[in-house]
Amino acid sequence: MDLIDELDAVLLEHEKREKLHHYPSEASACIRQTWYKWQGFDPTNPIEAGALWKMSMGNSIHKIVPELLARAGYEVEEEKDVEYKHPKLDHLIKGRMDILFRRPDSVWEVMEVKSSYGRGILQTQQSGAPKQEHYDQLILYLHMADIDTGCLLYLGRDNAYRTIFTVHKDDTTEHRFNNLLNRFAMVEHYLKTEKTPPREFTAAIVDGEIKSKFQHHKQEYKGDWNCSYCAHNKKCWANILAQPGKFFGEERIA
Repeated sequence: MDLIDELDAVLLEHEKREKLHHYPSEASACIRQTWYKWQGFDPTNPIEAGALWKMSMGNSIHKIVPELLARAGYEVEEEKDVEYKHPKLDHLIKGRMDILFRRPDSVWEVMEVKSSYGRGILQTQQSGAPKQEHYDQLILYLHMADIDTGCLLYLGRDNAYRTIFTVHKDDTTEHRFNNLLNRFAMVEHYLKTEKTPPREFTAAIVDGEIKSKFQHHKQEYKGDWNCSYCAHNKKCWANILAQPGKFFGEERIA
């Protein structure tokens, strides 16, 4: 085994942690996907080492932000662990906030840093709202840590494009927080009943392969990215993948 293989193995081994808690990062993920993780099923298309290298490089960019905040006069705490127990849940919610920061004699705020290609960040900015899964993660942290304000900072690792969204706790975030708790409770319900949860997203399937999209009779069928990138998608859609033809979800496209 050469050195690159050794380093790849370290990254891949980290992905094999036993699941013991709910995580804010998966609050809005497909409930069936999360259920697979809790059940300990091996991924049918596990993440590759190259993708983990990319994620690690993105995480390295995050280290720049606390340094800049400190130089700007903020008090900073990095990677702050937080956990939360709710009566409706059997398991803790545990997470790690990227950054806590505040001006001297002011209140703490949460910052979550997200890095990707700048083109995607520009699209997020133009949409006028952060990505739902990132928004949900931040809302959970605000309530778990009892902090009133947080922000999502997006950074382009290829062109340094950047944009930011600020979120304040209010009735809207309180409602969403309760919905996210209910989603965790639903996962636990399916674990107790030993029933497989329904799918929450749709795949575009062509002759046994999950595609991002396909065309048929000049109409485009576009699957959800959640299915395309899910590590359990071949198990989830096994009954359809075994059949020839074109499918959009369970529906055969004649």
